Amino acid sequence: VFIYNYVKDLDGVGVTITLEEGPQYKVRNITFDGNTVYTDEQLTAALEFEEGDVFNQEKFELNLTFNKNSTDVTSLYQNIGYLFFNATPTIEKVAEDSLDIYIDIYEDEIATVKEVGFTGNTKTHDDVVRRTLRTVPGNKYSRDAIVRSIRELGTLGYFDAQNLQPDIIPDPNNKSVDIIYRLDESVSTDNFEFSGGYGGQSIGAIISARVNFNNFSIKRAFEKGGWTPIPSGDGQKVSLGVQVTGQGYQSYSVSFVEPWLNGKPTSLGVNFAYNLINNTRFGVGKSELFSGSVSIGKR
Repeated sequence: VFIYNYVKDLDGVGVTITLEEGPQYKVRNITFDGNTVYTDEQLTAALEFEEGDVFNQEKFELNLTFNKNSTDVTSLYQNIGYLFFNATPTIEKVAEDSLDIYIDIYEDEIATVKEVGFTGNTKTHDDVVRRTLRTVPGNKYSRDAIVRSIRELGTLGYFDAQNLQPDIIPDPNNKSVDIIYRLDESVSTDNFEFSGGYGGQSIGAIISARVNFNNFSIKRAFEKGGWTPIPSGDGQKVSLGVQVTGQGYQSYSVSFVEPWLNGKPTSLGVNFAYNLINNTRFGVGKSELFSGSVSIGKR
């Protein structure tokens, strides 16, 4: 409660505010009704309040509905399929500085994911998006699976991470849900690097350049009309690099990464490099080195 008074004079307005904070309320009891999936102790732990704790309205609401760690009461239920779960709290003041909290739990039935779709992927192929999603038709609904899907779609670097908000379309009658991901593929996935320097008389000028294609498609490279201007959409990575110096050193490299070999979460990396050292000016001759490597990894 606050009371304010103001005085107006030739110099302006003076305002005096008197605050009356009132008592600091503490939690006395937390009672749940209607919960069968989780015990009272588990739900109380999710709220992160114990008897005697000072009550914090913001903390209470976050831990009941949705906090950043997904450890709230609603996430506990929705991560195991209870999309239609609902919790209705009632807070009663008791004594002069205590609160009793009653939470009515409505669990309902487990919801199943029916359809999973996406729109807006103008370059990236559907299978690349689909393999990234953690929400699968036929699975139980999971809020955590949606959060992970959004995070991993953003990690790809193909889509605007700020606009990755799915449409969740529940069907209470059939206890199912459709999920539609709205994608914005307006961001550029390719980049070009260039640098220059001087390494002294023994090395001379140094020029380096590299171009990276982070959503390449080997398949489209061999298709008619696939170069628009770069074949893209399969999530493969291609990098081309060159470095030359004023004293005859040249280095060329090319690398390729397939993150999903044969449609499975196994990555294949191939690297080739060619180095040339021209020492003819010192009467030594040319020195050439070819190198290559292959790597395989599991996601």
